[in-house]
Amino acid sequence: HTNIEGYMGQLEKLPTVRHGWLELEPYQMVIASSRVNMAVSWTETFHYQAAEAGLLGTHSLTSHAVPVPSLYKVDPNDPRDIAEGLRKTWSESFNPGRSDNLMKVMYDFCEFCNLSVVETFRTSLGIDLLGLG
Repeated sequence: HTNIEGYMGQLEKLPTVRHGWLELEPYQMVIASSRVNMAVSWTETFHYQAAEAGLLGTHSLTSHAVPVPSLYKVDPNDPRDIAEGLRKTWSESFNPGRSDNLMKVMYDFCEFCNLSVVETFRTSLGIDLLGLG
């Protein structure tokens, strides 16, 4: 949801691929095959979906309220800033130097936050983060 009137009408005009609810494996395949994950939020204690995208190798565009590593952080109230952040994140997602170590960065972040997060990824996603380090 957004606090900008008419924003949804503009978003509907953008060329996007929309998905309904997906089971875990198809969901992970969609996230892993995406170039950019938009996870701009006004407030978060931990953005599970942004961390999950990073662990699957997809960069997220986030706001400063989302405490996960990202290439760019934007103002969630500024559509131009979000658009520019999406453009930059999209461009950087093709840079092997930026993308190759994403999973390691996310692993280090999860370890820093709490090893219980690592266990959550192992049990929920079947991803053994400790094997990535």
